[in-house]
Amino acid sequence: MPPATGPNKAIAYLLESPLPFDGPAGLTQPLIAAFNKGGLAATAMTDIVQNLAVVESSFLPVLLGLALNDWKVAKLIRSPQLKLVVAAAAESRLVSAKKHGQPPSVLADWIAGQWFFRFLGTFAPYVMPFDLDVYFQFHFGFKCKQQTELIANSVAVLAKKFNVPTPALDQLIALQSK
Repeated sequence: MPPATGPNKAIAYLLESPLPFDGPAGLTQPLIAAFNKGGLAATAMTDIVQNLAVVESSFLPVLLGLALNDWKVAKLIRSPQLKLVVAAAAESRLVSAKKHGQPPSVLADWIAGQWFFRFLGTFAPYVMPFDLDVYFQFHFGFKCKQQTELIANSVAVLAKKFNVPTPALDQLIALQSK
């Protein structure tokens, strides 16, 4: 890949491994075989949307918190907004559980506490093969900014539909426009 231009030195792509594919076997199996043959792990997974909903709903408030902290992980994990991010993540997971007809995940609420984000934020820079701050800023703050905002607002709309109070998420969304 040619070097990126502008303030960033490179563009990184972070792919889940193995890549999950859902759908009819006649469509997914050739894709899975091609990816595996090319050296990129891929697998079949049923109900991807439901299986990844907890992770995605927890991640959205983290992105909002990063945006408020100049896309710096170290700054977020030391900011007073981390508590708000953790509360918003719990609210977002509850909305996701209601949407998918699943019980709320007590384990996810325990794991995704402030301690987890501080641990991850402290050690991730040492194990990731690229600068996370640059990745988050470029991908979510520039490339997918409108998509991230749309998803955040969609979660707020779903919260009202399912009658789930989301004061922390609402506050994080409101802070984005300041």
